[in-house]
Amino acid sequence: MKKLNLDILINASPEKVWDCIIDPVKYRKWASAFMEGCYFEGGWNKGDSIQFLAVNEAGAIEGMVSEIAESTYPQHISIRHIGMISNGVIDMTSDLVLSLIHISEPTRPY
Repeated sequence: MKKLNLDILINASPEKVWDCIIDPVKYRKWASAFMEGCYFEGGWNKGDSIQFLAVNEAGAIEGMVSEIAESTYPQHISIRHIGMISNGVIDMTSDLVLSLIHISEPTRPY
């Protein structure tokens, strides 16, 4: 599997970027660039469960089941994806999900 590392320079303090990541209202605003109506349920501390969700065209919930692998305010958040949600059903065992569980998203707001 090819690993991608992407960096972006944001003209803001690490604390302000952190707040935009974990604040539910601000998250909805910036995450809409990826999927309109996207939101999260869960916590942002190490070990917390978190789901990244949206309602599809049919009105069903879809998204990712994840856990916070690392969380060091305000420098670093690492998210481990461990499952998917399709039509409101959590899937943590299908071949597709098992092929994706090694994906993680380290975020360093500094």
